[in-house]
Formats: sequence, structure tokens, C-alpha cells
Amino acid sequence: AENISATKKKDDWAAQGWDVNTSETNPKQYFYFDLTVASGKTLLLTGSNIGFFLNGGDADIYIQYSINGATYKNAFTTTLTADSETEFVLPLGTIADLASVASGSNVIFRIFAISTNAKTKVGMKKGDDSFSIYGNVE
Repeated sequence: AENISATKKKDDWAAQGWDVNTSETNPKQYFYFDLTVASGKTLLLTGSNIGFFLNGGDADIYIQYSINGATYKNAFTTTLTADSETEFVLPLGTIADLASVASGSNVIFRIFAISTNAKTKVGMKKGDDSFSIYGNVE
């Protein structure tokens, strides 16, 4: 996680202070991870599951990607309301950039929320309900 004040909630990881995120193009707090495609291989991403929890207010959730340092693009955006736990299934294979990622490429995913309430807590669930990404390497 980048610039996250993380706190544990049960077996999940939470992030407080999402209200500092005011722009989808320049978030101040986010979770991120990256994948690098092995030399001579092609990565075919097909899907992803991400489990979130929310309490303390509404939040807009953004899942973005960047390939080889290019500008981030939105893969998925939604609004979470009320206190909840939610799992999203993302059809990454329907995004042309991710359906076939070339050899040697680096894909960065960043996940963040925008909320106007400093007490809002958004977290990615830990364990089997947390985060999965699916695809093939050819």
C-alpha cells in the first residue's frame, strides 16, 4: 500500500483517511500491486475478484491499471453505500489492454476510494474473499 494508514479490522486490512483523495487521476492513498510478464510469454488476464468492506460513510471505489508506466486507466468504478461487505467480479478479459499483455510488460493495478467523510473506513478483505486475479500465460 502506498501512503496508507492501515489498521486491522478482524482479519481484514482497512485504510482510514480516504477523504484526502479528491481526484481519480491523482489519489493520495491507494493499494497497489504489479505484474511483470516473463520474457517470451504473453499474459492473458481474464478476471478478478475483490472483496471490500466499508463503514462510516459512502465511498467511490476505483480500480485502475497502467501498462509500462503509461497513464492510469479505469478498469472498474462503483459506489459503496452504508456499512457493507461486497465482492466484485471484474471481467478483465473484456478490457482490450489486459486481454493480451506483451512479453516484458509491467502492469500496475491501483485500488483506491474517494470519500468526503474522514471517518470512512474502506478495506480489502483478507483471505479467500480478498483478492484473486485470473488469467493464462502463453
